[in-house]
Amino acid sequence: MAAEPTATFAEHIQELRSRLMWSMLFVAIGAGVGYVLHDKLLIILQQPLHESLYYTTPTGAFSFIMKICAVFGLVVALPAMLYHSFAFFEPLLNRRLRRSIVLYVLLSFALACLGITFAYFISLPAALHFLVNFGSDGGIESLITANEYFNFVLAYIAGFAVLFQLPLIITFINRIKPLTTGKLMGGTRYVVLASFVVAAIITPTPDPLNQALMAGPIILLYFASVSVVAAINMKARRRQRKLEADTSVIDEAAIAVAMEPEVSKPAPDAPAVARAPAPRPMVTAARRPVMVNDVMLPGRNVAVPSYQSRKVTPQLSVQVLQEPKPAQPVRLISDVMPVSK
Repeated sequence: MAAEPTATFAEHIQELRSRLMWSMLFVAIGAGVGYVLHDKLLIILQQPLHESLYYTTPTGAFSFIMKICAVFGLVVALPAMLYHSFAFFEPLLNRRLRRSIVLYVLLSFALACLGITFAYFISLPAALHFLVNFGSDGGIESLITANEYFNFVLAYIAGFAVLFQLPLIITFINRIKPLTTGKLMGGTRYVVLASFVVAAIITPTPDPLNQALMAGPIILLYFASVSVVAAINMKARRRQRKLEADTSVIDEAAIAVAMEPEVSKPAPDAPAVARAPAPRPMVTAARRPVMVNDVMLPGRNVAVPSYQSRKVTPQLSVQVLQEPKPAQPVRLISDVMPVSK
């Protein structure tokens, strides 16, 4: 019995090691594919700059190409790494939580791709054009090294990928602590100020146009987040009102059926005599929890729904949970028979 926890822990370690090995294998395969396509990757990387890159050490070109291949391998292997991470923790998650995690990962990936696309095609060329031509009037020529250029482009694109996660972050916060639309709209001035501050930090250029190119999407994403939060809260309020209305319908239908008089049928051999309807007492479940459409409601004094009430509201699933019976005390032999001294 004592060896079972050790075996279970060993199996988890073995599974974790196996999934890490598979993830590293996918990264290595992606890096190999990146090395085969490194000429095209260099062209794509230099396109926003429109200039040649230089290296100042004998191993500069080799390290630059290896760095590009490694980053390409990580990007290509990212879906496989996410899958193995999710598969490792899947037994600890219920069905609803698994669906939420998959949805959040897909939305995060889509927003990151949108931010990278915006940075590469719109914001990055404008920033590089301003930086390269800033001192050209004074006779200063640019000599950009490959390593510094790659670090700048990678940080710039990663910053946009993170900034475009703003709607997802606000939606996640709204699920933990519900936010109001008025409160979110009241902080618009602070969002605009923070957007330009973040744009000034990520893009170290004093050009107002370049800062506006980065601050503008952040502000638009914030307003999109407010719209998403408003839609989610409206849907939650509508669901709550519908649940309250369904609960009231259940209570009214159950009480009405319980108050209906029950007509007793005469025996076959008995003469036909007019019988007075016998009143049927209302059966109630005092302060018992009620399950409505798999949603637990607090304890309340409700009538037990009968077959007729379920016919009135067939779309609802009602279950009155029974209270647990108190445990009976255990009687010992010594309680009945005296013990001889």
